[in-house]
Amino acid sequence: MLKKVKETIEKHNMLDMGDRVVVAVSGGPDSVALLKMLTVISKEYRLSLIAAHLNHGLRGKESDGEETFVRRLSKSMGIACETEYIDISALIKQNPGSVEDICRNERYKFLEKARKNHKANKIALGHTLNDQAETVIMKFLRGSGMGGLRGILPVRDEIYIRPLIAVSRDEILAFLRKEGLKYVVDSSNIEDLYLRNRIRNRLIPILKENYNPRLQENLGRMADIIRSEDDYIGSTVENVLINWGINGNKDDILIKIPELVKLHEALQRRVIKRLLEDCSQVDKPQNPPLPPFNKGGMGGFLSKPIGYLHVKSVMDLIAGGGPNAVLNLPSGLEVRREYDRLQISKKQKG
Repeated sequence: MLKKVKETIEKHNMLDMGDRVVVAVSGGPDSVALLKMLTVISKEYRLSLIAAHLNHGLRGKESDGEETFVRRLSKSMGIACETEYIDISALIKQNPGSVEDICRNERYKFLEKARKNHKANKIALGHTLNDQAETVIMKFLRGSGMGGLRGILPVRDEIYIRPLIAVSRDEILAFLRKEGLKYVVDSSNIEDLYLRNRIRNRLIPILKENYNPRLQENLGRMADIIRSEDDYIGSTVENVLINWGINGNKDDILIKIPELVKLHEALQRRVIKRLLEDCSQVDKPQNPPLPPFNKGGMGGFLSKPIGYLHVKSVMDLIAGGGPNAVLNLPSGLEVRREYDRLQISKKQKG
């Protein structure tokens, strides 16, 4: 396992000498293995490690017990530990929505705060090959394109790193047994309330038993391939926009339809999606909640993400017979066709 983790770190340039790393530790097997593995290689990379644990308080004494466990574990390894309690139940009442999304956003805000408090430059997360497989299946079931099927990014924003992304859960459990390390089990992971849990507990076992025992490895490899090809298409889109003189987020973008339709249909869709996302981000907050795995395409934070149907609507507008038409999209976007010109505008509030 150590060899595989070091290969992942080197392949994706996750660590530099002297890095200060905040390690997200829930107390579960993945995060305990992550913390231990980073202590093992800390001398080689001259790392400074800080464990960070957010107590959501959703499971009462169980949540408090996890916080105590992480504190003791960190102390036994000689690692500083930062913890914080947050009343998620109160936040849910104030901001109705997905419990998973609220917890995730609060966790990332906490990790970023811990990073700044300790002047760290990296945040290590314990996502594994199993998490990657679950994510790819979940995105597939939701009909995602390449932006979703590329799965969990090994490195994001040059800050978030996932050294265990190529390691399976079975390998992690074997490593913990060998090291004599204990961990806690989150009872909510056993429940099938959330889609990810149903995929993990019910769908994947069926697929492995009846179709492919190496499912996780194959899905992980597929995600690597798609991520590479998606990056290439993204860089091609970037070059197209530079050639057209379009650079940066603007609230009013004008392109020539004849130039757009010269492109392959796949590039047309990606160019449109990119322009819609860029325009959507105008006047967005500077420090929005961070997404858990990846940015979901070429854009960043979006209150109402641009999806397939929005892009298709613009494609239909371009292909339509009428020379003039207007289309209204999420985030206050207006797309207007005037003969051979396409204008994407962010409508002003008020």
